[in-house]
Parts: sequence; C-alpha cells; structure tokens
Amino acid sequence: MASRRLPAIIAFENEMNTAFPDRDRSSDGEVGDARHAESVSNHNRDESGNTGRWHDADKIDEVHARDTDRDLRKAGWTMEMVLAILLDRVRRNIERRITEIIFDGYIYTKARGWTKRKYTGHNKHDKHLHLSYAYGSGSGQDNPENITTPYGILAAVRASEKPAKSAPTDPRWSDMATEQELKNTVREAISEFFWDAYNASQNTDAYKKASPERQKIMRNARDTVAAVAADDIRGAIDRIDANTKPASNPGQ
Repeated sequence: MASRRLPAIIAFENEMNTAFPDRDRSSDGEVGDARHAESVSNHNRDESGNTGRWHDADKIDEVHARDTDRDLRKAGWTMEMVLAILLDRVRRNIERRITEIIFDGYIYTKARGWTKRKYTGHNKHDKHLHLSYAYGSGSGQDNPENITTPYGILAAVRASEKPAKSAPTDPRWSDMATEQELKNTVREAISEFFWDAYNASQNTDAYKKASPERQKIMRNARDTVAAVAADDIRGAIDRIDANTKPASNPGQ
C-alpha cells in the first residue's frame, strides 16, 4: 500500500525549523506509538491504523497529526506565541489545514469554533504542541493535505528581528512598519470586516459556529455595511433628483 507524509505537515515542520533552527526536537512526533495504535488517534495511519470516523477517499496511508517540541530555544519566543499565531489564523478562516490544536492541557477544535477548553486526555501535551490536520483526497490545492503556503510563523519571527528604523522615509507612515506592510495590514482588516458582514447576513456555518463574542463582531460589521449602503443609496437618489429637476424659467 502506498504511503506518504502530508505536504501540509512537512511545510509546518520546515517553517518551524527555519524560524527556530536551534529548537529542541526531542518531543517531536508524527506516527503514533503502540499506545496510540490501541485507540483512535490522528497519529495512526488512516488506511492501516485506527483513526475512527476520520478518513478520506484515497487509498494512501497517511498520518494527520504532528507534535512539535515546545522548547524553541530562541530569545523572545515561546510556543505560546506560536499558538497565538495559529489560533488567529484559524479563527479568521485563513488557515484551513488545521482542525485541532492541543497544548498545555487545553484543546481548540474547528468543530467547537476554536474555543479554549480543558483537555481531559491522558497526555496533557505540556511538552509539545499537537496539531491535527484535515483529511482530503486528490493532488490539487482543493485538498488541504497538499497546501504548503506559509503558516505566518516565520514571517512573524523575521518581523520581530527587524531593527527599528531611525526615521520613517515617509512621514505619513509609522517607523514601526514599511508602507507596504501597513497597506497589507489595512487591506487584510478590510477583507476580514466584509467577510464578517457577509457571514452574519447569510447566516453561514462560520457564523453559526463562532463564539457569541465573535458573532457580535460579525453582526456589527453587517449593520455597519448596511448603514453605509443605505446612505450611499440615499445620496445617489438625491443626486439624481438634483440632476433631473427642471431648470427655472426667469420669464415665468
């Protein structure tokens, strides 16, 4: 039977190794041991092992979980910071490879809207970060197993290593970031705002599965967009009325 490592997992491992070249790897793991094999686990191979209800349509033996040692051995960085980056991405629906995160006695799952919950399993995952990955089939990018785009970790590490600029090159922009970085941040925030509005207005699964706090943010975005649209429509009507109003005749 054919087998392979998920490209998505390899991409995460490579990014962590590049971002933290001196990190401890003693608690790294992927393929489950004998204890995992006795129970349902994403560390088991999906064709020849016990993965319970999780499976995909292909006949390739794959493991859909990865453990990464928590000791990054880089000044100013902890695994808690890596966790925060991943949670931000999955909660904003820009990361669809990961379905479950377990770390330091807590679990976060896509099925529960990424809320923080106590983990009651045997292993508290206090020595490593556990990630479970989505199942899929096919060779294209529609299969989340094949997505190898960055996880945002290396970019954050490199950004933290940039020396502070002595003076901004353009007074319109902060010296804490380049003009392009600020533009990208604004563009991403605007995109997220309109997606929030869409999810709330259409009552999508993303809205239904969001926490009450997140749903409130989505509703606020929806109401704001609706109010702005209404103002634009009223303004357009006023302009049409002004342009079509008959000219006055001084002779009358």
